[in-house]
Amino acid sequence: MRLEKVMLVIICLWGLLLAMAPVFGIEFYFPYIGKGTLDSAQQIERLLVLRSATFMTILYFTVKYFTNRKPLSSVSPILAWSSFMVLFGVISNLQNGVSIFDNPAESNWVVLLILTILTFVLFRINKADTKKIFDKDW
Repeated sequence: MRLEKVMLVIICLWGLLLAMAPVFGIEFYFPYIGKGTLDSAQQIERLLVLRSATFMTILYFTVKYFTNRKPLSSVSPILAWSSFMVLFGVISNLQNGVSIFDNPAESNWVVLLILTILTFVLFRINKADTKKIFDKDW
């Protein structure tokens, strides 16, 4: 199995864990598990970044729909979302003066590093899938 497919399986398992955690009363904030691991300001900051990235992803695909673009790879929405998460995460960290040197484990820079790696892997998958999808169009 290629590295990219392993990453997608990890993303699926990660998403399942994050989706089901509140059902069982577990608070899960990467890289922490448990109650009281992040203060309210950090929780709100992460939720604002998530909200901005989600709405920008919706906007991006709505604009693509109205411009009559060809169908995209099924990885494309995940790629767009992770790209916007990195963008808005960096903007949020810079606005809030979060330094990577203070305590990297507690800062959002670690999360952004993981998302950047994810974005790169998804970009490679999307590029390969796009070639397969549109190979017979011409």
